[in-house]
Amino acid sequence: MKKIIGVYLLILSLAFASCDTISNLPTNTSGGIFSLNGNWMLNSSNDNALEGTIVTVFPAVSDATIRTLGNNTKCFRERDVIWRGVKSSSGGGFTFENLVNACNNASVYRPASITIISNDEIRISGQNDEGLELNQTWRRVTSE
Repeated sequence: MKKIIGVYLLILSLAFASCDTISNLPTNTSGGIFSLNGNWMLNSSNDNALEGTIVTVFPAVSDATIRTLGNNTKCFRERDVIWRGVKSSSGGGFTFENLVNACNNASVYRPASITIISNDEIRISGQNDEGLELNQTWRRVTSE
């Protein structure tokens, strides 16, 4: 009886694995080749805000939280979710909502995308809190 139940569960799992619902779930990996998991430091930004900030992406979580802050001109706090709803895109990168301002007790998120440059470097493109173009380069760092 246990074997029959196990076989049915396996068949159901395989059937659901091909569903759009499963394939569209948020994820921090790209086709099993690249993973955002770990710590990332903002190396450069065209608006100079947050340079030196470190964020952490945990396995199986579709968000990145601020670990340490650098050049904080947007009222962010440590442990704020800076990248929300990270989802792999068909082009091999990621889409998400980027926290661009947290002043006046209001968190402002804007759509953004991640382009993978290398295993240890990513580029974020989106808009800042004023609606202007935002380009950032993040580098993977080891935990401190």
